[in-house]
Amino acid sequence: MTLVTTPPYKTQGARFELVRGDIVTTRLDGSDAVRESPIAKWRLSAPIIPMTYEDAQPWLSAIHQLSRPSAFFKASVPAFEQPKYAKTNHDGTSWVQGEPTVSGAGQSGTSITITGLMPNQVFLTRGDYFGLLETGNISRLKMVMGEVVSDGAGNAVVNFEPAIRGEAVNGSTLDLVAPTVNMRLMDSTAYQLRPNRIVDITLEAVEVYD
Repeated sequence: MTLVTTPPYKTQGARFELVRGDIVTTRLDGSDAVRESPIAKWRLSAPIIPMTYEDAQPWLSAIHQLSRPSAFFKASVPAFEQPKYAKTNHDGTSWVQGEPTVSGAGQSGTSITITGLMPNQVFLTRGDYFGLLETGNISRLKMVMGEVVSDGAGNAVVNFEPAIRGEAVNGSTLDLVAPTVNMRLMDSTAYQLRPNRIVDITLEAVEVYD
């Protein structure tokens, strides 16, 4: 996979959702049988604010690069808000204190243990996003499912969705400041040229699963 760096962008409304591959089958007695898929992907639909043709040219280059199935980009979470813990303990460049660290190897499922936190503090709240950053430009986006409070030793367990999918959690870095998700275009993205050379672009993208 090839990472394509996209220009900064702002959207005029966006749809961001977690899409699952679960299959529901109705039995003869009318009850449902659910077969869960281990894969759940983030999907993004983002109309970019209209821009002049000159301003749009870097974006036109990027979407032509992204038309290759092997190309992906790092998408930000629409309207992302940093957790209060990060605002308090991160100066925008690095952690001043209480840097969260993934604890131990072999963690799986929908929870991980975090160490290195400030003791007895609210770390994350329900609905917060965070990223698991790995080597090789891999960024895994998760959403917190309930309030997380550190214990007296600065440890905490975070419950989230989607589940860990076999990625190497040990050695991952937790990103609370500007998490992203690796995405590819769902199809070749065309642009619309309006009068006065105003360009409309809508990104339709889905998470890269590897």
